[in-house]
Amino acid sequence: MNENNDKSPIEFEPTTTRVDIVPHLVDEDRIRLELRLEWVGFDSSPAAENAALPKPRRQRLDTGFEMTLGHTIAVAASPGKFGESKQGS
Repeated sequence: MNENNDKSPIEFEPTTTRVDIVPHLVDEDRIRLELRLEWVGFDSSPAAENAALPKPRRQRLDTGFEMTLGHTIAVAASPGKFGESKQGS
């Protein structure tokens, strides 16, 4: 609150990372994993640097894969890269 007891325009916005993994048994030795990632942070684009307050930025990734039971998979994602795609030359 300010001197006039007015509410401040600044609001608390948490930054979070959420990971949901849903397993589905395909047959006796295969499994399908659905993976949902959500990241909430703040916009760090050059335009946002000139803003008085940074704006929250929410990104989501929803994917799935099948694998043999007992095998291991590694998944990596950079929060700033969720929505980007790369094109080959």
